[in-house]
Amino acid sequence: MGKQDSKRKGRTRHVASWELAPSEEEYQALLDSVRDDKDRLMVLVLGQGGFRAKEFTSILYDWLSDGRVIIPAADPRSGFRAKTPASVRTVPLLKSDRYAWDVLKEWVESHDGGMGFCQQTVNYRVTQMGKRILDRRLIPHAFRSYCATQLAKRTKGDIYAMMNFMGWDTPTVAMRYVHAAGIAAEKALDEWRLREIGVA
Repeated sequence: MGKQDSKRKGRTRHVASWELAPSEEEYQALLDSVRDDKDRLMVLVLGQGGFRAKEFTSILYDWLSDGRVIIPAADPRSGFRAKTPASVRTVPLLKSDRYAWDVLKEWVESHDGGMGFCQQTVNYRVTQMGKRILDRRLIPHAFRSYCATQLAKRTKGDIYAMMNFMGWDTPTVAMRYVHAAGIAAEKALDEWRLREIGVA
């Protein structure tokens, strides 16, 4: 049975994106089940790159460089503006997943140097994938949460690396995923503090 919004006193409780994140088994099920190239692109690149939906749909060919996606502060061609100063970053997608990088690069090259679809398309397709494959609610930002959890595991809770990769301003959000990954959160936070003051 899929995850459902819980109800309290007749009102639906808001469910955070991290609560909707696919498990490793669900993520693999999505990859195994999608047949449409656009759906595969979304699962791979959102799940491995941790992009916000607006970042994802705004990607242009000159954002791609040597296996990395370089997210600018703004790009008037697509009307893109970074959410926060920390959102301006370089995402090493090739290091995260070579296949995701190859699929993204090929897609952009074959679609006039851009993604060729809008945020509403992503929302609709991800919702439909959730219903069809997982039998539960799924939203684009849930893939960002999946990526953050995997990143916490891969870096053994390196908060500094997670903040740089995901584009977070503070360690608060990173701590949630460090905890979700089963890593000692306080130890990870102490290491981040030492790094901030130049000790580590």
